[in-house]
Parts: sequence; structure tokens; C-alpha cells
Amino acid sequence: MNAQLYLMRDKRVLPLFVVQFFGAFNDNVLKTCLTFLITYKAISISFLNPTLLINLALGLFVLPFILFAGIAGQIADKYDKTDIIRIVKISEFFIIL
Repeated sequence: MNAQLYLMRDKRVLPLFVVQFFGAFNDNVLKTCLTFLITYKAISISFLNPTLLINLALGLFVLPFILFAGIAGQIADKYDKTDIIRIVKISEFFIIL
């Protein structure tokens, strides 16, 4: 237990942990908001069953993780993880804009 707490004080591990934590948190918030949006708005907009739409949307949400996991693993082994995180976060910022 003490070794795990020591890792959190390391200046290379703590930022990685924080980025991973907030990335997972953001994904879960997005999935929850998407589920509520589909549940309450899809009934009036679409003729499809909201349960089907929720499952379809969540499946499409997970699809990039399944498709790109192998490539991401190879890239993470080849390059420095801090550089990859910086590039991905800057790219996410511009994609969101």
C-alpha cells in the first residue's frame, strides 16, 4: 500500500493517472447524457424503440475503442507516453472546437 502511495507522488505517474481518470469520467458522463437524451427525446423524434437506439448509440460509442486498441498499444510501446498524451489532448481540444 505504501508503494502505491509513493507512485502517486511521482511527477510522471500522477499526471498520467489524473488524465486517465478524467478521460474515463468524461466518457461515462457523455454516455449517461447520451442515454438520457435518447430516452426522453427519441420518443418524439424517431419511430424506433428508444431501447434499441440507446444500445445502438452505446455500441457506436465503444466501437472506436475496439477498433483502435491494437494500434494504440503499438504506438504507446513505440513512442513516449507523455508525448502521445500531449498530442491527443491538443487534438481533442481542436476537434471539440
